[in-house]
Amino acid sequence: MREFVGGKQFSKQPWCGESIYGSSRKCDFLIMNREKFPDGLIIECKWQESSGSVDEKYPFTLQNVEKIGVTTVVLIDGDGYKKQAFDWLRNQVSPERALRGVYTMKEFQKLVNQGFLG
Repeated sequence: MREFVGGKQFSKQPWCGESIYGSSRKCDFLIMNREKFPDGLIIECKWQESSGSVDEKYPFTLQNVEKIGVTTVVLIDGDGYKKQAFDWLRNQVSPERALRGVYTMKEFQKLVNQGFLG
């Protein structure tokens, strides 16, 4: 099907595979751009307005990203996540892994303005 998708397209909340628990998993966004991301790009968004448990979900997110194997970036914003957890997840980024970037919304906006999505 991907060979028939032309240009740049995106889908919000599409099914993207099975979670590490074997249940159906949706991602926040799937970007289709055959030139820049031949297999697609998943964007996962994590928002935490006040202190809470979002950063405890980072290892779960990472394992799901690796299981699905599609190039993924994670966007993290709000004032409630722990810097240490953010740094831990960012340290998991590698060109050999599906997780290719962890950004704040401000950082991601700069990348988009520089043509990251095409």
